[in-house]
Amino acid sequence: MPYHESADLEATRAFYTRVLGLEESTFGGGYIGFGSGQAQVVFAPPGVEPVLPDIDVDVDSREAVDAAHAEAVRASHEVIYGPVDET
Repeated sequence: MPYHESADLEATRAFYTRVLGLEESTFGGGYIGFGSGQAQVVFAPPGVEPVLPDIDVDVDSREAVDAAHAEAVRASHEVIYGPVDET
């Protein structure tokens, strides 16, 4: 799921819901997302810290997160924004 920073969340919301007809989702920290089915794009409010990743992957359970993270580390992938609970 790609992440972007939005300078104007209301304009972003209007474009993705009214123009493109996507469904809105909310996330912790002021993030908003828009999508259809499995595809989704997420926006952060201006100046969010820490810096957003370019993309992330959501999985179905905490156990699946731990397993995916362990496999990424085992395979020597760089984990920029590790597992966190954003609920």
